[in-house]
Amino acid sequence: MDDFIVLILEGQLSSAVAITRDILDAASQLAPSCGLAKPRWRLCSLHGGVIALQGGFSLQTEVLPAQCAAHTLWIVPGLGVPERAALRQRLQASDVGAAVVRMREHLAQGGQIAAACTSVFLLQQAGALDGRSATVTWWLA
Repeated sequence: MDDFIVLILEGQLSSAVAITRDILDAASQLAPSCGLAKPRWRLCSLHGGVIALQGGFSLQTEVLPAQCAAHTLWIVPGLGVPERAALRQRLQASDVGAAVVRMREHLAQGGQIAAACTSVFLLQQAGALDGRSATVTWWLA
């Protein structure tokens, strides 16, 4: 069972994906010295395979499992869109819609999801922010 799943979407910021991966890797390395179990995590996408990120980078991913344990925290790195019109367009893309459906399912099973920067809008679309406020991104302030 996984403790974390990093949900990878086409065109995400390569740096956002990399820092998420680096933080989880550091936690895995430090956990034993703190008397803790190493966290288990995977990089997943809707269909698995190689996913193109920004800046010419790509990443091999596993297929997002059909079901995850409720304790599994999903992390969605930033979408990497530079302006409002691009954000609106990206949020209407079919892969984002499919990701939001899967996020709703995970939330309905008692799961939790964290998102960074513009991916917080996916949390909103999935209903995770109903009745709550959230900080999204500095450039929309």
